Amino acid sequence: MKTEHFDTIIVGSGTSAYYALEALASHQKVAVVAPEPLGGVCALKGCQPKKYLVAHQEARNAIKDLLGHGFETMSKSSWAALQSLKNAFTASVPHRTRKTLQSKARFIEGIATFCAPDALRVGEKTLSAKHIVIATGSLPRRNAIKGSEHLRTSDDFLEMPSLPKRIAFVGAGVIAFEFAYVAASLGSEVTVVHRSNQPLKGFDESMVARFLSATKEAGIRVITNAPVTEVTKQGATYTLITEEGLHVKADAVFETIGRMPNLSVLEGDAGNVQASAKGIAVNAHMQSVSNPHVYAIGDCTDTPYQLATVADEQGKIAGENILKGNHRTWDDALVAHAMFTHPPLVAVGITEEEAREKGLDYAIKEGETASWPSSKRIGETHGAYKMVLSKEGTLLGATLLRHNSPEVINLCAMLLKTKMPIATFKQMALAYPTASSDLKNML
Repeated sequence: MKTEHFDTIIVGSGTSAYYALEALASHQKVAVVAPEPLGGVCALKGCQPKKYLVAHQEARNAIKDLLGHGFETMSKSSWAALQSLKNAFTASVPHRTRKTLQSKARFIEGIATFCAPDALRVGEKTLSAKHIVIATGSLPRRNAIKGSEHLRTSDDFLEMPSLPKRIAFVGAGVIAFEFAYVAASLGSEVTVVHRSNQPLKGFDESMVARFLSATKEAGIRVITNAPVTEVTKQGATYTLITEEGLHVKADAVFETIGRMPNLSVLEGDAGNVQASAKGIAVNAHMQSVSNPHVYAIGDCTDTPYQLATVADEQGKIAGENILKGNHRTWDDALVAHAMFTHPPLVAVGITEEEAREKGLDYAIKEGETASWPSSKRIGETHGAYKMVLSKEGTLLGATLLRHNSPEVINLCAMLLKTKMPIATFKQMALAYPTASSDLKNML
């Protein structure tokens, strides 16, 4: 079988693959291998299509908060029209992605697997390269419980032709709560069932408690310490059965226990690429710890965040390191992340728990914001902030729970990155009244 040779082969077509290709395309002979549909998790099954549904939830809840204070009735919504709007975006992604890939590289459609540490097999083709970049993304994580065939995934939620009256989510992570708020805002009866006592691990615990209070007020039922052991179906009704014997009935049940790395490219172990259930093991240069030919980026790696912004930067780093030798590294410490609920819960930097574990000399500034004019004028009844400050007067970490916080947390990320003294930031004449100007009162 004839082997086709390249400088670099990229496996995948998502955002991390795009940025790796951007770095390499003008300097190398590059091949990109991926199956249809092209575009990756973010554009097809993740942040982009999800935000179409979230934006509608945000608008509905904004009106709801002002009922009796300017608005007299709720607007009527159409799930079908909302899905059509979202589908108009996703439908254009594969063709647009293919056009981009073909303009910058040799694009080969298909599923790749390693046949040697520096070679891949795609159907009847064999491809080799000095470097191979794995950017295969992630898949919904599944549970092996009795009746698991009745469980749908987050991918299925995005494609529902109609919204069920009763919805249950198994797992209380970011995906579950974002979709729970979407469904509840449109009138569904929503229950979230979680196996442990602490939903949303990774966020500050006290801020999660505040968020759960807002969630209860929104009519979303959250059940903790309730591992699901079985799912049954009778007629059109599904029943979740927990370890303690609790029964939760629903018209649709979604398993939202996170996403797992897509490692199909490693099947057969011919690539000598070390990996685990958490993903491909990489060093700070995004290079495989076991095979120097290989770099891995994005959701398929054993790194803490499955976020498009993280994937973008990792793609750039891998591309530059392939071109110029390992000189750029990835740092997980400054990743801003957001949960688009109502209100949104967002964070960057370290939490109080982490500061305590590290033995840092720190101070906490926290408070409620529902009484602030910026909250009262929009009817926001739940709002809070918690800042971790250094003894030198700089920001170490921030967690926010209020309107526009996904935008404000990016400003916090810049304060962290630049180590700007808080006193200096407070001297800036920011546009007012804005959510960003409120940050001065939180620091």
